[in-house]
Amino acid sequence: ATDTLSGFPSTTQGGIGVEVGETSDPDQFVGNVDDFTIGTATSVTTYNFEPVPLTPTLSWSPASISAGAALGYTQLDAAATYSGSPVAGTYSYTPALGTSLTAGPHNLSVTFTPSSALYTTVSKMISITVAPASASASSTVVYDSTTIPTPPNLVSEAYEATGASEIGNEITFAPNTSHALSQATVTLSSWGCQSGSWTGNPAVCVTTPGSTFSEPVTLNIYNAGANGAVGPLISTVTQTFNIPYRPSADPIDCPATPNEWYSSATGKCSNGLATNITFTLPNVFVPGTIIYGVALNTSAFGYSPYGFSTSCYENNDQCGYDSLNLGLSIENAPTIGTDPIPGTVFQNVSATDGGAWAENYCDGGTAGLGTFRLDSPGSSPTDQCWSAAPSDYGTPYYVPAVQFVATTVTPTIAWPNPAAITYGTKLSGTQLDATASYGSSSVAGMFSYTPAAGTVLSAGLHTLSETFTPSSSIYSPVTTTVPITVNPAVLTVKATSVSRAFGASNPTFAYTISGFVNSDPSSVVHGAPSCTTTATTSSAGGTYPITCSVGTLSATNYTFSFTPGTLTVNYTTGCLSGTFNGYIVPNGASVCFGSGATVNLFLNVGIGSSVDIEGAKINAPITSVSSNLVRICGATVSGPVTLSFDTGAVVIGDGATCTGSKITSALTLTADTGGSSVVGATVSGPLTLSGDTNGETLNSNTVTSAFTVQSSSGGLTANSNNVSGPFTLEFNSGGVTANSNHSTLSFTIQGNTGGITILSNSTNANFTVESNSGSQNVSGNTAKGPIYIH
Repeated sequence: ATDTLSGFPSTTQGGIGVEVGETSDPDQFVGNVDDFTIGTATSVTTYNFEPVPLTPTLSWSPASISAGAALGYTQLDAAATYSGSPVAGTYSYTPALGTSLTAGPHNLSVTFTPSSALYTTVSKMISITVAPASASASSTVVYDSTTIPTPPNLVSEAYEATGASEIGNEITFAPNTSHALSQATVTLSSWGCQSGSWTGNPAVCVTTPGSTFSEPVTLNIYNAGANGAVGPLISTVTQTFNIPYRPSADPIDCPATPNEWYSSATGKCSNGLATNITFTLPNVFVPGTIIYGVALNTSAFGYSPYGFSTSCYENNDQCGYDSLNLGLSIENAPTIGTDPIPGTVFQNVSATDGGAWAENYCDGGTAGLGTFRLDSPGSSPTDQCWSAAPSDYGTPYYVPAVQFVATTVTPTIAWPNPAAITYGTKLSGTQLDATASYGSSSVAGMFSYTPAAGTVLSAGLHTLSETFTPSSSIYSPVTTTVPITVNPAVLTVKATSVSRAFGASNPTFAYTISGFVNSDPSSVVHGAPSCTTTATTSSAGGTYPITCSVGTLSATNYTFSFTPGTLTVNYTTGCLSGTFNGYIVPNGASVCFGSGATVNLFLNVGIGSSVDIEGAKINAPITSVSSNLVRICGATVSGPVTLSFDTGAVVIGDGATCTGSKITSALTLTADTGGSSVVGATVSGPLTLSGDTNGETLNSNTVTSAFTVQSSSGGLTANSNNVSGPFTLEFNSGGVTANSNHSTLSFTIQGNTGGITILSNSTNANFTVESNSGSQNVSGNTAKGPIYIH
């Protein structure tokens, strides 16, 4: 007959078939056969079967992690399988559970030691990149009831199973911390399977490692009212998160609960998978105590339920969002911050189905359904209540697992660029006037300025700096700068008024400087101004401005403005009027004859004296020998004018301030050394200049006799003169210019040195230009007699 187990033939073929096992089904035996002994009547043979170990496959796909977070069970979650079936054993990780990694790339390694000798020990190394911390360096955890590291799973409240759409708590932040919320982390428990169900009906839970589903979750933040009342909504934010499915069922490592998954890091079996989601908040300002709620939609419950479908139906647990719960930390108190109403949470449980869900409130729904409100403890220890009895969970109460982070925000500093100031101005609140605000509200605090108030800045462009230290820890200190221009202060340079005698030289002009600021001494000024006047030695009596310019002046932090002074030119006797029968100007005196003066008989000018005839009538000869200055303007002179060896200027008209005079006799200037000017005069007798030095100007004169200039030095200009006698310029040095003159008799230019310019002259007689040295420009001249140019 045939062996029903092995299928061996009934005929004898010399072989032995062996079934190994200890149960009714030997095919389920797992192990090795060793030291197998077969005996016969004559001998015994022992066979030693050496096993060939099998190599498991390690699957490992760690969840992402940020710097500062501890390695948890979602990172250290390697799984060993062989031919698709789990292999039991232990896992050893490096770095270990709970290690915090810095941002950047890291290597994780695991060594798997199988429980059965059928398998070999295997190791695996993978790389993981740790993201930078989501909170800034100025962020602080102000409330925390999460568990670090995150466990494989934790007690949770099911939204779909309890008819809830929102669950939360009232919390108080840690004292002396910011209340500008920047993020909130919520621990959820995901019981959803990628396919199948965690209940095992209709199929065992199967999840591809790393698989996720997308789910929007809402975080609401409310004001906390008195006695647990929910106040007005402060902020609401909805973000979509990738929620991991729970891992596949592991009946090998979880034989007692074959639909649960196995955590290799802890050796525990769980139905749900704890996972953290983090909301990014826009620095929401909140009071020190708030009520928060975490809301999400399920098939039947939520602010916008999804509704049932053929692929997702009640009690079958095939929808990720129907199996997404809020994690509860079993703690006596939060690790940071406080729970002001211990043993309670806030819930919004459905009011549909005739109040069928009321039992999910601790108070059985006596305080109402369908409103987010305080869920107070029930009266029975067996109630599904947050103040759980020791017989239920062994701890005083549950706390929803959440963490709030507050960021120290930076105030906005308003500091308009200050207007320019002048050196010497002390910095004050006019310039140091920064204000701090955040949003539309001002921020209290203290400003520290550099440079400080009262500082005097040097001229130029400067930078002002302020550091604002807020009174509240909500805000961070902030430093701001603004530019300011400091203009130089102005020093006033005032010419000192002074007087001198007519005919005297101008003095060296003095000045004063005023306007120093900041207690600066006068020594900050270097150099001297350049001060001048319009008055010359030959200017008539009167007042003349003294004006100063910068010259070589310089001074750090200052510029200069200039105020003129006055030069007064005085006469010894004032300007005389009346009739004088002869007048002798005393030696060294300065005398003026005004338009109301008449001098008869004689006018003698003493040695070193100066005379100014301003429109007077001189019915007598004018004689001077070695005088200082002779000035004749707009006068009528009946006698000859004879001036010799005068040391100062001789001015008989200058075409500007001194008008021409009428001289009805001869005008003779001999050996004068201060320069001579005869302009616009009418001279009836001969005009003779001889041996004068320092230059001569003779323009626009009418001479009814001879016009002779000889042996003078310093240059000669004779233009536009009308001469009835001969016109002679000879033996003069320093250059001669004679243009547009007319002579009724001979025109002679000879023996001059330094060059000549003879243009457009005319004569009714001979025209002679000869024996002159230097450059010569002779052109446009006319003569009725012979023209001789050599």
